[in-house]
Amino acid sequence: LDENWTSQIGQMDQMIQAGFQINTHAIGDKANREILEFLEKNFAINPELKKLRHRSEHASVIHPDDYQRFADLDVIASAQPPYVSEDPPWALSRIGEERAKDMYAWRKMRRYGIRLAFGSDLDSYDHNIFYGIYGAITRANKQGFPEEGFLPGEKLTSEEAIRGYTNWAAYSALIEDEVGALKRGMWADITVVDKDLLNVGATNPADLMNADVLMTIVGGKVIYKRD
Repeated sequence: LDENWTSQIGQMDQMIQAGFQINTHAIGDKANREILEFLEKNFAINPELKKLRHRSEHASVIHPDDYQRFADLDVIASAQPPYVSEDPPWALSRIGEERAKDMYAWRKMRRYGIRLAFGSDLDSYDHNIFYGIYGAITRANKQGFPEEGFLPGEKLTSEEAIRGYTNWAAYSALIEDEVGALKRGMWADITVVDKDLLNVGATNPADLMNADVLMTIVGGKVIYKRD
């Protein structure tokens, strides 16, 4: 580790021990392993820190030996579905086919009990929410390539994709009792769309790309309405 990274780790040690949630950018199996080692070290000092729901931002490639560690440490994989639609063409040439088997391996994460949370990573790839849901379901790009999706065994269901952007994301931010679902007593933050995302995602996910937002409500107030 270089001097700058060592200094940053020292600052992060102070932050987590002070009770802050740590959300660390991690692309690659080495980066994710370093996050796990950092958390293990700090949890050994204070086990209560595990309850803060720390996140690996992107969690793009995880070494096969580290999935169980992710689960045991309650680390949330905070991912951006458009990445799995766009990254494979160039990533395969950089990390090779063997390591790519653990690239955005969300179904495998689910089997291990690793929590997921989805976001846009604005403004990297197209942050259209419908593209994100489509990407999580199909693991294909906008042109439908690859036809079966990249690592098709890692696809998520339409329900999982929608939860990734709603109540799973709320859980990762420790506000699942306030947002992320339509329930009495929760914030009236509502997006009304012109397609049944759950059923369209299950039967014809390509049609998600034709979806549109009809209305946006924040705190019970309409702030956008399509003419």
